[in-house]
Amino acid sequence: FGKASFEPNALKENLLTVIEGIAERKPEEGLKGRYVKKVCIASTMGPGIVLDSTEVQSVVDAAS
Repeated sequence: FGKASFEPNALKENLLTVIEGIAERKPEEGLKGRYVKKVCIASTMGPGIVLDSTEVQSVVDAAS
């Protein structure tokens, strides 16, 4: 969702856009519980970083 040369705010904005895009495509029926359980981001060859699931869920809830 970005390049190493991006500013931190640009990366955050792109990440929020990705999460909101996923949340908008959530089916209206048939799903119970949490739609997003875990989010991990990583560079191509770098280690993954797990994001705070409650913060991600609040973005998903706001988008739906």
